[in-house]
Amino acid sequence: MPDGWEGILEPGERILWQGQPAAGLRWQDLLDKRTPFGLVFAGFAVFWMVQAASTSGVFMALFGLPFLAVGLNMAIGGPLRDARRRRATFYTLTDRAAFVATRGTGARKLDRYPLGPGFRPTLEDGDPGSVWFATSQADARRGWRGTGSARSYDLVPVGQQRIGFEQISDARMVYGLMLANLRDQAGVAAAKG
Repeated sequence: MPDGWEGILEPGERILWQGQPAAGLRWQDLLDKRTPFGLVFAGFAVFWMVQAASTSGVFMALFGLPFLAVGLNMAIGGPLRDARRRRATFYTLTDRAAFVATRGTGARKLDRYPLGPGFRPTLEDGDPGSVWFATSQADARRGWRGTGSARSYDLVPVGQQRIGFEQISDARMVYGLMLANLRDQAGVAAAKG
């Protein structure tokens, strides 16, 4: 049993793979529809602050800081938060489950997704790629939205968020391990039945 996994893994459960999402900003995230609006908003705030400083003094210009912060948050806040979330995320695949571990400010979370008959992994190929295997409710909006890249485009109900091993360098290999494990489990179940 590897250090730190005592009491988490079932007896005889083996770790097959461990990894972490790719670090850093993903420039394609800046192609979001909020980015140009946020840049325009922030640009106007800077323009207003410069004008206010030249006509009314520095104190008046400081009133533009909240608007500058809102504009910058709309433009790059999401990608920065996503990069921080990925840096604090760790993945583990065993012969019985997929684990997603996250650490936040003072809190740690470990989610376990058992490999079994209802486990349906989806490969989003690329470098890095992703292996998706579950969804969660994010909010109560209705409808459908597209997710993924040009190579893999899925329709996911709005309000649901895909869960999986996101932005990993060896996505094909991990996907293959999952499929092989599911086949092995199906073979054992058929032999018992």
